[in-house]
Amino acid sequence: MARQETPKGSVKYSLRASLIGFVIGLIVLASLGFALSNLALDHFTREAKATSNIEASANTWNPVMPTMLPRPSITNEERVTELVRVSETVSALRVIDIDGEIAFDVIEEQSSHRVIMEALALSKLGDERKVLRSENGIVLAQPIYTNGELTGHFAIEYPFSALPNTWLRTLMWSLATGALICALCIPLVLLLVHKFTDPLYRLIDFTSGLNAGHLSARVELNSGNEFDLLGESFNKMMQRMENTMRHIQKLAFVDSVTDLPNRERFLRVLNKSLHDRTDDCFTAVIILNVDRFRWVNETLGPQKGDEALSLIGMRIRKALAAADKAVRLADAQAQPSMVARLSGDEFAVVVPNIDAKSDITRLMQMVISSMRQPLEIGGQAITLGLSGGIALAPIHGVKGEDLVKNADLALKEARRAGRSKARFYSTKLNKIAMDRLHLEADLRRGIERDEFIPYFQAKVDFKTGQISGAEALVRWQREDGDIISPGIFIPMAEQLGLISRIGESVLKQACVQATRWMKAGHDCKVAVNVSPLQFEEANFSEKVLSSIRDAGLPPGRLELEITETMAVADTDRVSEIMRPLRAMGVRLAIDDFGAGHSNLVTLTKLPFDVFKIDQQFVSALHSDSQAPAVVEMILAMAETMGLETVAEGVETPSQSDFLRRRGCTLAQGYLYAKPIPPDEFMKFLENWRPFGETLAEDFLASLDGAA
Repeated sequence: MARQETPKGSVKYSLRASLIGFVIGLIVLASLGFALSNLALDHFTREAKATSNIEASANTWNPVMPTMLPRPSITNEERVTELVRVSETVSALRVIDIDGEIAFDVIEEQSSHRVIMEALALSKLGDERKVLRSENGIVLAQPIYTNGELTGHFAIEYPFSALPNTWLRTLMWSLATGALICALCIPLVLLLVHKFTDPLYRLIDFTSGLNAGHLSARVELNSGNEFDLLGESFNKMMQRMENTMRHIQKLAFVDSVTDLPNRERFLRVLNKSLHDRTDDCFTAVIILNVDRFRWVNETLGPQKGDEALSLIGMRIRKALAAADKAVRLADAQAQPSMVARLSGDEFAVVVPNIDAKSDITRLMQMVISSMRQPLEIGGQAITLGLSGGIALAPIHGVKGEDLVKNADLALKEARRAGRSKARFYSTKLNKIAMDRLHLEADLRRGIERDEFIPYFQAKVDFKTGQISGAEALVRWQREDGDIISPGIFIPMAEQLGLISRIGESVLKQACVQATRWMKAGHDCKVAVNVSPLQFEEANFSEKVLSSIRDAGLPPGRLELEITETMAVADTDRVSEIMRPLRAMGVRLAIDDFGAGHSNLVTLTKLPFDVFKIDQQFVSALHSDSQAPAVVEMILAMAETMGLETVAEGVETPSQSDFLRRRGCTLAQGYLYAKPIPPDEFMKFLENWRPFGETLAEDFLASLDGAA
């Protein structure tokens, strides 16, 4: 790895420079200390040198001293005085006799007088040599012997000035020695510091050059010391970082259920494919949805649903690889198609550089065909399907998000066309989407403005010919007077989670209207449809009871209708929800009976009062040979269980006659009345005549236009 410079300003001092400066500073300081110690040694050895020198001088002067006692001759006195004054090694001389009288005295410095006297006194006291220090030098006193007999004492002073002044020479010698030591040690220091810090700078270079794409790199130091351990720790840390980054990338770009790329990865690949697309080719985006997958989740549970998604992802991937080789040929290896899971049961495919719409159609057919073989899930063979929407760049968009949006619109169109279908995007789909968007906004406003009202369709009692009840059917009457069909807004309301609010409003209004009928003297119950989302709410029972209380309606005049599919999906929950309502007298009807897949054991567990025979059986009474048998079976079963029956969609006298003769309790359909608004239904009740009696023709004409 190339050497990287340490970023400027990142540290105050370089470690290498600091170490070099520190060690060189120690060497220089040691050299100066050596010089100063030599000077100090020279200074502190001056006294010893002076003592040694004065002892030599005393030995020189000792033979002359007997001639100075008891009194020196004038000649000797002058000669000795002159010798002392010209001598550099003696600055004072005193001679005393045996009695302590001064025989001769030459003292240049008066400050030395006291020390000389003290030295002589000590020498006389012990008749031995005594050495003392004065301010100016060293004083030595010793006895004088003449012919072996003690005759006196003498004292001389050796001045420090007599010693040679060597401090400058000592200083220069010491500095020269220190410089030599520095010259020898500094290169060695530089080499050692470089060797010591080189592994550290290699680590700096290594870490400076790291990025997310080079986490597999490792550092080799081979320093032979603890830095090797640090390098191993770095490598272990890099291994952990590499593993962690791979895990993070998997979480960021791989779907955990199917191990396919996720939405983020799909969009990146799509955008790259669009960037690399050549002008003579298309880039295709396919959004796939699994048909009947909701049934798998509800029947087998979410865990088996995830297992199914994983198997479906593998099927699509294999089919796509095979389709690439069959359709795209050379481009398949260089730029293979990719499948990703977007969310839920929705997958997405990007096909780079495909030549024609016919090719993408063939590829799509191969992918859809891959799902024709059953999946083995939880020991069961389950056959699912795929529906797909296709958008092509550049004709359907040049941006990734636009292509995904348009392919999704095409998918919705394919699902409306049936299962295992595929559709290309077209501009009209965008208009449909915008219309749905506007309808959604209008739907929300309509709920806020209470534009959803119940229309009522009468139920006729076959025995008495009287109106015994009515079903409340929701209608959306917009502010401008337009009436929107339930087939348009109910699916959207269910998708948006708004159906509960609409259902609650219709329930309240229906209870109010039923109270009006009761007060007007009409013995007429009201039946209200309940959507699955509304029925699953935790406080559903409380809302029903609250609507009854607020309207002042006896609970026995309210009938709730749930579909057979809802009823058998969770019989225990249905029983639990209906228990407080049944205790109050509210009735329960099974709507569209016969269209589901329930059985008698399940039905006997449910607390219901009414079977509503699905209108598909009623309308097929005279066209399908099986329909009469099914209807007769339902009627017989209801009679055995003591339940009422309501035949829906009765439109002809022959249908009415068949049902009446077979024991059906109530009939509902256009033969008797269409769904009409609340006020018109009140008039309808007032003008109704039992079978055999004729209604006024003008009144019938007024109801003809009711929807």
